[in-house]
Amino acid sequence: MYMRLSLLVLLAMAGCVSDSGKPEILPNMVKDVARVAVRDAMMNPTLRRYVESFRAGHNGMNPVVKVGWIRSDVPLADAETLKESLVRPFLADLASADFVEVSSSEGLLRTRPTNDAVTEIVVCRNESPRAADIVLTLNVKFREEKRDDSVANIFLFELSMADISRGKIIWKNTKQYGVESRR
Repeated sequence: MYMRLSLLVLLAMAGCVSDSGKPEILPNMVKDVARVAVRDAMMNPTLRRYVESFRAGHNGMNPVVKVGWIRSDVPLADAETLKESLVRPFLADLASADFVEVSSSEGLLRTRPTNDAVTEIVVCRNESPRAADIVLTLNVKFREEKRDDSVANIFLFELSMADISRGKIIWKNTKQYGVESRR
């Protein structure tokens, strides 16, 4: 009951279906997912402990994050669009809060790398190249639930970060949106 009610309350906006009749992720959804995910990541005790432990073991440097895979089964939301509209703003907010550094391959560097031969690098405060420590993944799922007189389009956004050296997930955020329309 709570899930169905929260599903309808989470997104009470019109237009989750494009002109072609296919489900569509709206910009407001993406902005909300990024905003909630940043807040959750910065407050998550497991991720905070990881970052604090990392800083303690690496002379105060922040861990470096790179983007891993981005998957979407929503017809009008390809990986590149999701990377630009959700993943990059999410990482930029975490980096601007001095929580993590972002891999140069994500295009969010404050300065340019000096060694073009290294692919997965970041320029940290001391401007020395480093490999990524954390990988960020995004999975967007879609399902349609048909009821007696309505159809619900449900979108599930799953962001997670894993420690590359240990292969352990250190943070995960799941946000669900739904729009119900009458047939």
